[in-house]
Amino acid sequence: MLQYSWREQRLVLAVCFFAALLEGYDLQSAGLAGPGMAADFKLDRLQLGWVFSSNTLGLFIGAMVGGRLSDRLGRRSGLASALATFGIFSIASAFTGGFADLTVMRFFTGVGLGGALPNLIALVAAVSVPQVRAGRVAMIAAGMPLGGSMAALLTQWLERGEWRVIFVVGGVLPLLLAMLALRWLRAEPLYARQQVDNETGGFAHALFGERRTGLTVALWISSFCTLLVLYLMLNWLPTLMLARGGDKGNVLWAVFGFSVAGAVGALAFGYIIARRARTVVLLAAHAGLGISLLALAIVQDAAIIIAASFTGFFVTGIQFVLYGLSADCYPSELRGTGTGASVAVGRLGGIVGPLLAGVMMSVGTEVSSLLTSLLPLVAVAALTTTMLTLRKPADAISRRVA
Repeated sequence: MLQYSWREQRLVLAVCFFAALLEGYDLQSAGLAGPGMAADFKLDRLQLGWVFSSNTLGLFIGAMVGGRLSDRLGRRSGLASALATFGIFSIASAFTGGFADLTVMRFFTGVGLGGALPNLIALVAAVSVPQVRAGRVAMIAAGMPLGGSMAALLTQWLERGEWRVIFVVGGVLPLLLAMLALRWLRAEPLYARQQVDNETGGFAHALFGERRTGLTVALWISSFCTLLVLYLMLNWLPTLMLARGGDKGNVLWAVFGFSVAGAVGALAFGYIIARRARTVVLLAAHAGLGISLLALAIVQDAAIIIAASFTGFFVTGIQFVLYGLSADCYPSELRGTGTGASVAVGRLGGIVGPLLAGVMMSVGTEVSSLLTSLLPLVAVAALTTTMLTLRKPADAISRRVA
């Protein structure tokens, strides 16, 4: 294991925090630019849903290959490559001429965004001792919703026709950070490729063997439902609130509140879940999310800022806890396969969510009806997440079976 001086640790943590910040900015940017893009390119709501979902499809693919490239290129080069990828294609998104070009550029932006997360987490873990590793990763991850709030603040000073500025800023800054990462961070040795169990049924055994079928299915359902709601809100919140006749200022503050409260929720639930009864806390969190969505469907004027903030607090907090719970579902030797599959299934929910909103809006569904239609998904996620919290960690189960 490489040894890092305190100065090197601070440099790594700073670069990774700003990488997370910029990733959060770019994740939010498409939703904030949505009304302007729709007006300039005459996009209907279904087309806008495809633009949003193409970005999330890129996230899905980028997340799958990001860790592998990290092992082959080294963490520093992997992170810099991901930052450069989403920086270049974010800038390219600002200079597209229509629906097809925009969809392609947002897809490749998503590939870069998806690849950045596993690299920055690996870097943070590399410079952290076990006692502080989880806390450091949580702090870095909280940069993502904070980055989304920065995008919302920038949009406050822009007119609808200036949406391209959002993408340009979201492209230039990652390119600068990529150069700084290559300059400041120590190059790591290439990681040797680990031996993979190619035994027939090995993948299926990792997910469903030794009585893990129920846990895997429950984890997949929870991840799918939660990320469906989260990415629908990330992409469609401004458009939905404007469609309800919301004031632009209130809508942008609602997006800002959603992102900032999401950062607070990520830190708060990460802290609370280690010190309180998981089942009770998570049931309360899902109930809070349902009430917040219902309020968002009903309230008007400045009250949407409060409702959006609570929605961001609960849905982001729940998702971060799910990442932690996924590690308990599989023994250490199978944890990469298990958690990777759950992230992939969750990303599928992130693809379906924005597209579902686009389809529903294109056929004339009221915004309030769209938001309340998410409540059954929240209830299902509450049930399956409760199943996860009531089971013992997989390592203990494996030892007992053995």
